[in-house]
Amino acid sequence: SFEPLTAAAHSALAAYAALALASTGTGGMSGGMVIGGPGRRSWQASVAGAGVLLLILQIALGALVRHHLIGYGLHLLVAGLTALAILVPAVAVSQDTGATAVLKRAARLAIASLLVQLSLGVAVLFMILIGTANVSGWLLTTVAHVVAGTITLLAAARLAHGLRLFRTAR
Repeated sequence: SFEPLTAAAHSALAAYAALALASTGTGGMSGGMVIGGPGRRSWQASVAGAGVLLLILQIALGALVRHHLIGYGLHLLVAGLTALAILVPAVAVSQDTGATAVLKRAARLAIASLLVQLSLGVAVLFMILIGTANVSGWLLTTVAHVVAGTITLLAAARLAHGLRLFRTAR
């Protein structure tokens, strides 16, 4: 087993590696996962890019919480900031009549994956508060929370990348 700090570093690097691998796939996020580029970026692209970085931080914080190195407070605070950084540009895109269908689909996926992730996080929190004795339920919920976090990271990255391409092309 890894030391807790090593496990947290590995979880953040694994999240970044998953993001890098997804960005090199064909037909997916063509180009690199660089949030930025030539031209003036929109506020949505900047906020969504910050959301991606916050998600990577959140994954590392989750590992630190799991190994009892930090309390839940910081994890919950960053979760709230991350949710805002993803939801605000995603909702703006979903309401933008000039946005492409691909960009709107990326926004809806980011919103949906974030809602699933937050719901699983709340379920884990309730299980901690009530002290559940159901080991199977605990494992299923916590593993689903970790998997949903990775899916949310990929969805947020897709949104941020699409915003960078769409807004600089306008």
